[in-house]
Amino acid sequence: RVRMRTSSLRLRGVGRTRMQSADIPAGYRLRKLEKGHDHAVVAEHFQKLWEDNGVSGDKLLPDNKKKTLEFLEEAYEQSYYAAWVLESTDGGVVASVSCQLFGGLYPLVFAESYRKYGYIWGVYVELPHRKKGLGSYLVQIAVNHLKSLKCTRILLHAAPGAESIYASQGFYASNEMRLDIK
Repeated sequence: RVRMRTSSLRLRGVGRTRMQSADIPAGYRLRKLEKGHDHAVVAEHFQKLWEDNGVSGDKLLPDNKKKTLEFLEEAYEQSYYAAWVLESTDGGVVASVSCQLFGGLYPLVFAESYRKYGYIWGVYVELPHRKKGLGSYLVQIAVNHLKSLKCTRILLHAAPGAESIYASQGFYASNEMRLDIK
């Protein structure tokens, strides 16, 4: 059985802003995706993300891209979903990020001023464009969006080896516990 180990991370100091749109890496353009348009690339990147982390194709549902697109439609309606892509000025989407309000795993009984969580997911950069700060840039775009929604905390699950990238942006390991059932 293939398991992808991820680390649950939270962001300290959600009020901080580290990067503005003027900081778009040279050679790329930022584009916010609109509801119902261009989300096939998010579904494609989401599949590649799992494959890059050791989840073989036979472990993914054959219609995983369709399921991702259906999820995105619902997320737009219910969770303040937003996504951005970076396009190379040479052409084509090379990176993407998604974020939304986190609905929780249990009844929401807290005032939003105390607990309103955002969740960042699907951070993906095509292999030839890695190590250029594109993922960090997109994460900061998502952080700024969730901050504008007045989130009190931002969560994400880091892929193996990516913890230091998120830590450099203020994320820290949390107390999530889990039990793998065989």
